[in-house]
Amino acid sequence: MHLQLVGHRFIMTVVAAVVLSFSLIVTSSMAMGDEELSQSNTPSSVDLATVPLDPDDFPEPGYQLAQAGDIEFSGLKFAWSDGGDVIAWEDIANGYEHGYTAVHVLLSDRGDSRSEPLASVTTYAIGFDSPDLARSAGQTLLEIAGYGPTAVVDGVTVYEDITGVLGYRSIDHFLVMVQYASADQQFADQQITEDWTSESISELVRDTGERLDLAIERVEHGEDSLGVANVMFHGPDAAWTLPWIYYPNTEHYRVLDGETLPYGGELDSDVAGATPGDVDDLFVSRQQVGQEGYEHLIDVTLASFDSEEAAAAFAAEPLPIVFPPTWRFEVSFSGTRELDDGARLERAVTRGDELQASGYRTVHLDGAVVQVVQWLASGNALVSEEAMLWLTDRQSACLDALPKPCAPIAQEELPAAIDERGAPGDQATPGAGLPLDNVLASPRFGWQIPIPDDGWSIVEIELFTHAEYFQLQSGPSLLTVESVVDRHGDPQQCVLDNLALLETHEERAVIDLGSDDPEERAAGIEQDRGWAIYTVEPLQEERADQEYTIRYDCYTLVEDEASLVVTHTAPRSAWVEERDKGDRFRDGIDLPAFSAGIATTPLDGDEQLTWRTRTMGVSRIWIPLAA
Repeated sequence: MHLQLVGHRFIMTVVAAVVLSFSLIVTSSMAMGDEELSQSNTPSSVDLATVPLDPDDFPEPGYQLAQAGDIEFSGLKFAWSDGGDVIAWEDIANGYEHGYTAVHVLLSDRGDSRSEPLASVTTYAIGFDSPDLARSAGQTLLEIAGYGPTAVVDGVTVYEDITGVLGYRSIDHFLVMVQYASADQQFADQQITEDWTSESISELVRDTGERLDLAIERVEHGEDSLGVANVMFHGPDAAWTLPWIYYPNTEHYRVLDGETLPYGGELDSDVAGATPGDVDDLFVSRQQVGQEGYEHLIDVTLASFDSEEAAAAFAAEPLPIVFPPTWRFEVSFSGTRELDDGARLERAVTRGDELQASGYRTVHLDGAVVQVVQWLASGNALVSEEAMLWLTDRQSACLDALPKPCAPIAQEELPAAIDERGAPGDQATPGAGLPLDNVLASPRFGWQIPIPDDGWSIVEIELFTHAEYFQLQSGPSLLTVESVVDRHGDPQQCVLDNLALLETHEERAVIDLGSDDPEERAAGIEQDRGWAIYTVEPLQEERADQEYTIRYDCYTLVEDEASLVVTHTAPRSAWVEERDKGDRFRDGIDLPAFSAGIATTPLDGDEQLTWRTRTMGVSRIWIPLAA
């Protein structure tokens, strides 16, 4: 019924095409067959996001940021190769602690994110549990991939072939690796660029190593670095590592060394004003969490400023997080409330073509540091105020613990398990699922409807972790009851939404407002309730005898969030006789108090998240079962 984070970001096309096709890296299936080698990163006290170089430092101009983020061992193995000596992989896995990678691309048109990528530069900074393993890991990776021979250029080990050039060196417990790969070079018989050579890649590796040295020194001096204070989730439904082809996550500095880094498809003019004034350190992250990849979108901004005045100005009106240009959306905020610790809590809603979602945002000011946490739920999901405050507390605790790094959170620690779906109810047996007291009841939203004695039988039930859909039949009448997460909870808009669905499903039909009874009111709107009646006349010859009348009734369940939708359908010729059944059914609807917007925290209890199935978002279009 509603869009699910629908923008297929070109960034992932770039990453897939460049990193997994154009690069020196040999890729293959994610199925590695040795799951025991996969583990989560340990938190790094070194801010690895500051290590990759700015594109201005590259020997060839024009590169832009494609994506950057943490990389776990499984991601490295997937990107590198699933072949090679198992013992060699075990040596790396046993000592692997954490990693970070950044991908920069050269597009054929810098202002067009969908233009052809010509080349890529990928930087790795990988931490191990010993300097010895860091020194041997680079050569091990090359041997696994079958690269060789290598040469040493100014202390950097370099491998070069016709498709590109790669260099690496170890620094303390870390391995630094930089690779250049060209799409054009894959089909060339000689090197066609003079910019990327063994000497230039060696210089980049050395310069990257110097940035790593500075990051290590900051830790040794006890300096705070916002990049290690970002709360992240890990688990099978929490995409937080690279490379991810289908569930991308970006976690990086957009501002580096005081300069705003353009993404692929942006020009310098496009990023003007993206950086808050007098900012000293800015870290932004985005993470998608959910079994289907995109149900929950969590954005975190951590910023420190030169002065408390500048921080206060930013906290009063935070700049939106500017992520890749192919997927941007505007979020509106309302219902501002101050929390006990002085933070600000706001409702957040976006209803654009790119995304329909709702949730919360918190803004916390502490001296010259600002923390902004935004949690949006789309499609099948909802997020409650309690869950938002829980996440905010965890992020605040990480910020307060600096310079100690923030440990990632297992998704099981969320207020409700991300992958908890519940089992579907009995979906096809007439009468199944009917409560003993003949009352339909919602375990999540609290509504109740006694079943009138009009011969109704339940013909379908769908129950998935507190999402509800019931279908009942009585003679030629069909009635549906559904809790719909529509992101507005507005009865009038709800009726219009259902009309739009009807028009989509009955694109070859005449749809008129009202029934054949001129005395019957065709539509109406009241507080927290709206309805409309439509007569549908299919134009297909084979459906000439399938004209029907359908009534939609919408009730506010959760203000700005959810609606109760009741539909009653009957053959057009039988509507006048059948409509009283619908009236008696609707007369018994008992809504909870918060349906009128009274409650400030409508979703309470231990479980703070809920999902609906994709199919439950589409109202069932009735086809006559009886003449």
